[in-house]
Amino acid sequence: MLTRIRPGGPADRAGLKVSQPVIAANGWMTADWVKSVDYGVEERLLPTMRSLSLSAVDEGLAGQVTTLTVMTLEGIREVQLTHEPSPGEIAEVGLMPPMAAWLESRLVPGDVGVIHFNVFMPSIGPAFTAAVESLKAQGARAVVVDVRGNPGGVAVMAGNLAGHFVGKSKLSLGRMVGRDLDLQLLIRPRPAAQRIDGPVAVIIDELSMSTSEIFAAGLQGLGLARVFGAPTPGWALPSMVRELPNGDRLQLVFSFLYGPDGQPVEARGVTPDELAPHTLAALGQGVDQAEQAAITWARGALEKTP
Repeated sequence: MLTRIRPGGPADRAGLKVSQPVIAANGWMTADWVKSVDYGVEERLLPTMRSLSLSAVDEGLAGQVTTLTVMTLEGIREVQLTHEPSPGEIAEVGLMPPMAAWLESRLVPGDVGVIHFNVFMPSIGPAFTAAVESLKAQGARAVVVDVRGNPGGVAVMAGNLAGHFVGKSKLSLGRMVGRDLDLQLLIRPRPAAQRIDGPVAVIIDELSMSTSEIFAAGLQGLGLARVFGAPTPGWALPSMVRELPNGDRLQLVFSFLYGPDGQPVEARGVTPDELAPHTLAALGQGVDQAEQAAITWARGALEKTP
């Protein structure tokens, strides 16, 4: 099922719509594709593994063609889509693979700002600050941070970005504990001009991993944010990448993540305060249930604020 289509992108120009089921990709039946990842996977990780499998449909080099077979209201339709360069700024950190980092923000009625970004890379930092400043200038008094589909990135960025909503110092999003490591992931409060001090909501899903889980679990555990969406996989996995003699790269996990309440995030994930996964019916009506629930809660919280 198509859950997100980039405005102006190949799928949008081809007339595809959110909520349309994808029957096949390049001749491979998606039902068989999904089923192939189920073997030996524990039940709580099935949504993540299935989503990762299907997200591979969206991957490809610029110029490469993917043929999708899609169910529309008029019947089955076959569409050829030519991949374009990923939107956003290409960011690289150490030996991590290059990632196209993007961020979008908007103000919705009720003085609520919405910020959605796809990866915790350093280039997102200035864009996030600019978004908060812009939203505040427009009158935002509450914020919804959407990290659905965000696989993580640089761990310390969780505290840097959380500081846009936290004025208190010495608060920690959790601890990274390893053989020779016990690191508090401190929040770095920003000056008042770069903060929105009202209600905060965070939206997560089965593909919110690593630093996204640090961010969501930390703010939730501190009682500083209400979390919406679907459970995360519990793959915080603080790690480093090392290059092998043959040029391959090996990712080594070196610590375990605990939330601010002392409970492990690894292998447990983040459970939303309000479950709001995508549904075919809602998407067909153009409704993003998780975002709608988060915005509604933020508006209600503002009404209760003195």
